[in-house]
Amino acid sequence: MSQRGFTLVELMITVTIMGILMTIGSFAFSAQQRKAGIDTQTRTIYGDLVETRQRALFEKNSRLIRMLSATSYAIYGSADPATTPLVTRTLRVPVTWSGATDIVFDTRGMLALDNKTAICIMGGNDAPVDSILVSSTSIQLGKLDQGATSCVDSKVVAR
Repeated sequence: MSQRGFTLVELMITVTIMGILMTIGSFAFSAQQRKAGIDTQTRTIYGDLVETRQRALFEKNSRLIRMLSATSYAIYGSADPATTPLVTRTLRVPVTWSGATDIVFDTRGMLALDNKTAICIMGGNDAPVDSILVSSTSIQLGKLDQGATSCVDSKVVAR
């Protein structure tokens, strides 16, 4: 008599292998999702900085971005922080920064203070970009050096 189907042992081995592969896949997916989140957040901050600078230049009105905390910042329509912010953004991943908490662009679109500011997502990550360099004349995306313990412009490699 011929037998058809699978034995219980064969089914259990197949289910176990599938479970192991799904677990490995979920860890890889989680790491990829975190990496994409850091990249997206960095590019959002970069976009807000570039837009604020362009608006200051074209509208001939100083603009301010204030880092409120490690997880939020506000964009103002003028250099006066006493006014109501146009936008307040909440960040999923905490950031650190060097320099003052205020980034002010003057009517020429230049950084009001002639010093560099670095905004970084600390901690080792595989995201392509996790930092932003803001100088008087440019805003650049960058990657923080491996093993860096502080967010300073000398530890950020522009990309």
